[in-house]
Amino acid sequence: MLRVGVLGDLEVERDGVPVPLGGRKPRQLLALLVAARGRTVATERLIDQLWGDEPPPKVLTALHVYVAKLRRELEPRRGPRERPEVLITRPSGYALVLPERAVDADRFEQLVAGAALDEALGLWRGPAYAGLTEAPALAAEAGRLEEVRLAAVEQLWAARLDRGEDAVGELTSLVAAHPTRERLWALLVVALYRSGRQTDALEALRRVRAHLADELGIDPGPELRRLEEEVLRQDDALLAAPAPAARRTEPAVEPVAVVRADLLVRTQRLVEQAAAGSGRVLLVTGEPGIGKTRLARAVAEQAAAAGMRRAEGAWDAEGSPPLWGWTRALGADLAAPVEGGEDTATATFRLADAALTRLTRDGGSCLVLDDVQWADPDSLRLLGRLAGMVAGAPVLLVVLCREPAADTPGLVGLFGTLTRLGAERIALSGLDAAETRAVVRQTTGVEIGPAVGERIRERTDGNPFYVLELVRLLAEEGALADPGAGAWRLVPHGVRDTVRHRLAELPPGVRDAVAAVAVLGRSADLDVLEAYWADDVALLDEALDAALAAGLLTADGNGRIGFPHALVRDAVHGDLSPTTRRRMHERAAETIERARVGHLDEHAVALAEHYRLAGPAHTRAAWTYAERAARSAAAAGAHGDAARLLASAADLQAGDPLAEPVERERVLVAWGTALRRSGRIAEAWAPLRDAAESALVRGDARAAAGALLVVTEQVLWSWRTEHAADEDAVALWQRVLAVLPPAEDGLRARCLAALAVEVLHDPPGGRCAAWADEALALARRQDDVAVRIDVLHVLVNALRRPDLMPRRVPACDELVELCARRGDERSLAVALAKRALNHSAFGRPDDALADLQRALVLAERHRLAPALMIIHLGRAVLFQARGEWAASEEALEAAELVQSTLLMAGAGIGASVRATALLAQGRLPEDGELVSTAERVHPAFADLRALLLVRAGRTAEARAVLGAWREQPDLPWDYLWVTGAAVRALLWAELADADAVAELRRRLEPFADRIADGAMAAGFLGSVHHALATLALAAGDLPAARAEAQAARDLHRRLGWTPWERLSQELLGRIPA
Repeated sequence: MLRVGVLGDLEVERDGVPVPLGGRKPRQLLALLVAARGRTVATERLIDQLWGDEPPPKVLTALHVYVAKLRRELEPRRGPRERPEVLITRPSGYALVLPERAVDADRFEQLVAGAALDEALGLWRGPAYAGLTEAPALAAEAGRLEEVRLAAVEQLWAARLDRGEDAVGELTSLVAAHPTRERLWALLVVALYRSGRQTDALEALRRVRAHLADELGIDPGPELRRLEEEVLRQDDALLAAPAPAARRTEPAVEPVAVVRADLLVRTQRLVEQAAAGSGRVLLVTGEPGIGKTRLARAVAEQAAAAGMRRAEGAWDAEGSPPLWGWTRALGADLAAPVEGGEDTATATFRLADAALTRLTRDGGSCLVLDDVQWADPDSLRLLGRLAGMVAGAPVLLVVLCREPAADTPGLVGLFGTLTRLGAERIALSGLDAAETRAVVRQTTGVEIGPAVGERIRERTDGNPFYVLELVRLLAEEGALADPGAGAWRLVPHGVRDTVRHRLAELPPGVRDAVAAVAVLGRSADLDVLEAYWADDVALLDEALDAALAAGLLTADGNGRIGFPHALVRDAVHGDLSPTTRRRMHERAAETIERARVGHLDEHAVALAEHYRLAGPAHTRAAWTYAERAARSAAAAGAHGDAARLLASAADLQAGDPLAEPVERERVLVAWGTALRRSGRIAEAWAPLRDAAESALVRGDARAAAGALLVVTEQVLWSWRTEHAADEDAVALWQRVLAVLPPAEDGLRARCLAALAVEVLHDPPGGRCAAWADEALALARRQDDVAVRIDVLHVLVNALRRPDLMPRRVPACDELVELCARRGDERSLAVALAKRALNHSAFGRPDDALADLQRALVLAERHRLAPALMIIHLGRAVLFQARGEWAASEEALEAAELVQSTLLMAGAGIGASVRATALLAQGRLPEDGELVSTAERVHPAFADLRALLLVRAGRTAEARAVLGAWREQPDLPWDYLWVTGAAVRALLWAELADADAVAELRRRLEPFADRIADGAMAAGFLGSVHHALATLALAAGDLPAARAEAQAARDLHRRLGWTPWERLSQELLGRIPA
C-alpha cells in the first residue's frame, strides 16, 4: 500500500519501503498532485507551477518525462501497456488516485476533527512540503496546513489548561515562535495567572500589545482586552473549573451533526467560489447512514452565512412523481407543460434554463439534492445539464448519492458527466475510533475511553447513523461506558436490527403509528395520516410525540412527518407481515383517494405503488394509475419517467384478465413513444412492434402503421444499432403496407421511407433505392405539406449512403424549402443541419458552416438538444479541417455537454474527432486513451486504433490486432463508409499489403470527389484524393499518385484546409520524380 508524507520532507512508501522520487521537479510535480486530493490538475497549471514564466523550450516533453518516471516508481508492477491506476491521465491534465487516509496530511486533519490532537500533531516531521514551496500552490497549501496545525496546538493547550496541567513553559516557547498568534498569548496569560504569577501575566499582555503595535500597527483583539480587564480585577472566571463528576446523560433528541473539520474547509472554499459567481458542484457519496445529509446541512449553513438562499429536493425509493426532487426544490418554475412532441433532451434544456433563472435570483442559491440514486432518468439528465451551466452563476449544487452500481447506467453516466465538469467529490467513509469518541461526547456528554470507542467503531464500521442509534440504545441501558455490562452482549448487529430492537421497547400504539407512516412512505402529510388512522386522533398525537422524542420520526414544521433516515423506514416497513402490508397499502390508497379527490394526478405515482403492493385484486387500479402518472410525466417532458411507469403498467396488465387489446396497445404505444422521446430509440421498437402485431390481429392497419411510425419521429440517424437489416422488422412493415387502405397514401409514403432506412446497410442498389424512390414519389403527390416534411425527414437518413448521396442533395433542398415556407423553425433547424452534411461531403465547407450557423440560432432558440449535438459536432469537424484547433475543441466540448443529456447513438464519438485531429497534427494520443475509445464509436473506425499504433511505431502490435487483409470485415455501407475506407487506405498503405491496396483503390475511386468528413460528426481525413494518392504510391503507380496528391493539395488549399494542404504537399514530396 502507498503511504505519502507531506508534513515535513516529501516521502512516499510502498509497503513500508521508501520510494525514490528523483530531483526537485518530479518531487514538486508529485506534491502538486497530492495537494489536489484526487482532483485533476490541468497541464497548463502544472507547467505554470513548476516553471513559472520561464518554461523550457520542450516543456511538454519534460513534463511527460517526469510523469513517466513517477509512474514507474509508484507502480513498478504495471505492464508496459497497462492503464496506470495511481498517477492517471485525464482529458485536461493529471490526477493522483490514492487510498483513503494514504496521505499524512489527510490523517492529520481527520484526527484534528476527532479531537485526537496529540496523535494528530505527532504526525508532523517539519514544515509541510518542506523545500518545495517555490511552487505557489504548494506554498498556499503549506500555509493552510500550518494554520490548521497551529489551531490544533491552541486547542490542545486549552484542553490541558482546563485539566490543570502546567503549560507556562511550552506556551512561552510557542508565543516566541508565533508572536502574532493572539490565542497563544491568551493561553499563556491564563496559564501564568493560574500559576499565581499575576504580574507576569500583565507583563505578557504588555509585550503582546507592544509587538502588535510595532509590527502590525494594530491593537490587541477583544479576547486579549477582556483578559486584561479580568486579570486586573482578579476575576474568578480565570480560575480552572473543578472537574465534573461522572454522570449518565440522556442522549439528545436530535443527533449531533458529525462533520469533519477538513471537509468543512473544502466545502467553505466551494461556497466562497459559488457566492462570488463561479458556480460549483459538490458530489457527496457514501453508504446509507454515512453522513451525507449531515454534511449537506453543514454546507447549506455555510452558504446561508455567505448570503445564498437554500433549496432542497429529494427522491424516494418507492418511486416519485416525475422530476419530483426538482419540483420540491423549485416549485412552479418547472411546472410549464411541454410543447407537443417535445423530446426529453429538449425539455431538459428548457427546464435547466428555468432552474438556473430561479437559482440565480437574490444573490444565488445552494441547491441540495438528496437520495439521487432514486431519481428518475429525466431528473438525472436535468442535473447533468444544469451542472454544466452553473460555472458562471452564483449557484452551488450539492448532490448526495450512494455509489452507483454497474447496472445503473443513468447514475454511472451522471457521475462521468460531473467528473468531466470538474465537480468536487467527497467520498465519505466510516468514522475512526477518535471520531467515534467525539460523536459519543457530543451526543451524550459522556467521555468514553479509547477502548470503548474502538469497540463501538468495530461494531458499527464507523457508520455515523449506526453509531448514533447504538449510542442511544446503550445510553438508555446505562451501559455506554462499560463494555463489560450485560447490555453490550444483547446489542443487535446491524443498523436495521438496532432500529427494530428500539422499536420493540416502545408501546404498541407508538409502533402502530410508526408503521402507518412507513406504509405511507419516507414521509407523509399529517392530514392524510390522520385520515388513515382508525382510532382516536388524540391517541395518534400521543404516539407521534413519543416517536419524535425517541428520534424515530422527525417533523418538518410544514405539516409533514417522516423518518430521519431511509434505513429506519426500511426496517419498519420490512418487519410488517405480507398480509398486514397488503392490507395497509390498500387502506393507504383508499385514504389518499378520499383525501386528495380532485388532485389525484399529483398522487398517481403513489396510488399506483400502493395498489400494486395491495395485491392481485387491485391490479387494474395499479396499472391505470401508473398509466395516468405516465401521462403527467410526459406532459412535463419527463419521458424517461413516463417510460418507467408505462413499463410497470404493461407488466401489471399481463396480470389483468379484463384488460382489452386496445387498452394494451394504448399502453404499449405510449411506452414506445416515451422511450423514443427519452432517446432510447432502439428499445422503443419492441413495445411498438407488439402494439402493431396486436392491431393487425384486430384488423386495424392504420393503428398498426401509427404504432410503428412512432420510431421514426424526429429521427436524426437511424433507430437501429446493428449494421444489417432486421429482416423480421422489414417483414412487419411489409405486412402493414399490404393491408393499408388504398386511400392512405400519406401513411404508405411514411412507411416506405421507414423501410428504406431499415435496409440502409444493404449492398448498392436493390431495396433501399427502390423504396426511397417510391416513398418520395408518393410524398410529392400529397397536398399535405406536413406529410411531405415527415417523409423527407426520414428519407434523407436512408440517402446518406455513398451511392445515394447525390439523390440526397435535392431532397434536402426540398426539405429546407418546405420547412421554411411552413414557418416550422424546429423542423427547419434539423433540415439545415442535415443539408449541411451534403455541402461538407461534396467540398462546400462555407455553405455547410452557413447552414450550421443558421440552424444553431434556431436550435438554441427552441432548445433542440439532439439538433444542437449534431450542429456542434459538425462545427467541430469543419473547424478541425481548417486547423482551428481551439475552436474545434470548444465546439466538441459543447457537443459533449449536450450529449450528456441524451441517450442516443454517438456517445463517445468525440474520441474519433480528437484522434483524427492528432493525426492531422502528426501527434499521438498519450497512454492510448483515444486509441482504445475511438474503435467503439462505429465499425468504420475499428481501423483507427491500428493506424494510431502504426504511427506510434508499434506496427507489429497493429498487425496482431488486425490479422490478415482477407480476415477484415466489410465496412458497413452507410454514412461513415467513405471515411472508414479512407482510414483503411492510410493504414494498409503503410502496412504495404498489395491485395488490400488494390481492393481499396478499386472501391474508393468512384468517390474521389468526396470528402472524408466522418459524416460531419466522427472526424476528418481530408479529400478522398489524398487517400487514393497514398494507395497509388503504395502500389507503385507514381503518375496516379502524383495526380491524386496534386488534386488533393489544390483542393485543400482552395478550401483553406491548411493542415491537409501540408499533408498532401508532404505526400507529393515523397513521390519520386
